[in-house]
Amino acid sequence: MNIGIDIDGVLTNIEKFQLIYGKTYFKDKYNKEIVKEDGYGIKEIFDCTSDMELAFWTKYALKYVISVPPREDAVNTIKQLRKDGHKIFIISSRGLTTQDSIKGKIMRFLVLYWLKKWRVEYDGITYCSVENSDIDKANACFSYGIEIMIEDKKENIEALSKITNVICFSTMNNRKCNGEKIVRVHSFKDVYSQIKGLRTYDIENTEVYYIKNKFKRLNRIERNNLSNEELLKYYKELREYYLTLPFDRKAFKKQQKNCIRLKNILRPFIIFFNQQL
Repeated sequence: MNIGIDIDGVLTNIEKFQLIYGKTYFKDKYNKEIVKEDGYGIKEIFDCTSDMELAFWTKYALKYVISVPPREDAVNTIKQLRKDGHKIFIISSRGLTTQDSIKGKIMRFLVLYWLKKWRVEYDGITYCSVENSDIDKANACFSYGIEIMIEDKKENIEALSKITNVICFSTMNNRKCNGEKIVRVHSFKDVYSQIKGLRTYDIENTEVYYIKNKFKRLNRIERNNLSNEELLKYYKELREYYLTLPFDRKAFKKQQKNCIRLKNILRPFIIFFNQQL
């Protein structure tokens, strides 16, 4: 199974970091208190300007991206999931990582450095923009065939739950986030238990589908090379493959239009031959 994992808020407790360092910083420099404890990001938490937010991260970014450890049990859980045969894909919308600039290159290097430093195992990594993180992460999920995404930002959770299963890593900001494909956890031990308990991992978005362990259909030449026993096994698996396919609304509508078009083309000929009988 392909599993997507966010960094900030999932692998790390950025919420705790912002509250601890932000409280002292904004009190000393701007005489500002915490305005919204369950806000997402410095700007919401302290109701500050973009310049104030930038000043905070200019001072504390390096400390955060290098020194903050992964959440408890995160590294071991990921290692165990990979031992179980799952693939882990890091899908992060950390600031600057999508920029084609010196700052962007430095931030991407620091992400990889942090993952290596803490021995976080993974099979692939994708950087998403901050501004369009929900859309970018959805595209990443389709690209990797993600069957479960572990996320903390409520807007991303709500958007991603429309196309795949989401494990919501509980924070103050997302505590009201619920849904049919959303499972809430409070630790990486919970993450492992939930993944072991889930059985269905179809990724669905009305017109686009991903099927776990997609069956490979063989062409005529490949089928001719099979023995009778292998051929029987192949057709059995082919039948099971078609039975597991979800309803594809787009393909159905296309076939329906083609049938109507074909009927209109053939109708004069059918009328003509009926008159001859």
